[in-house]
Formats: sequence, C-alpha cells, structure tokens
Amino acid sequence: MVWKDEAFEIWTRGWASLFREGDSSRELLEKVQKSCYLVSLVDNDYISGDLFAAFKEI
Repeated sequence: MVWKDEAFEIWTRGWASLFREGDSSRELLEKVQKSCYLVSLVDNDYISGDLFAAFKEI
C-alpha cells in the first residue's frame, strides 16, 4: 500500500507531535503505527452493496 506510509506519517507528525516525548499517549500512537495495518475496504456495488455482510459471520 503506497499511501499507508504517508497516512501514518501524517498521523505521527500531526497527532503524536501534540504529546511530549515519552508521554503514554504518544507512545501508544507510535506503537499502533509500528504494529498495525491500515486497511481500506471498498464496495463497488453502490446501489445494493453490503460491505459489512462479510463480517457478520466472523
């Protein structure tokens, strides 16, 4: 995902920078950035789509 790095970079420069170095909130944001995946779900059936139906079975 090309845009993942850019999205997380904005998150780090914008949101995380509001907290001092070593702050637990900043550490959480940095941990999420390093350990989570950024996912984009797209349903191309605009009229009768049900994107979240697949998750009902989980």
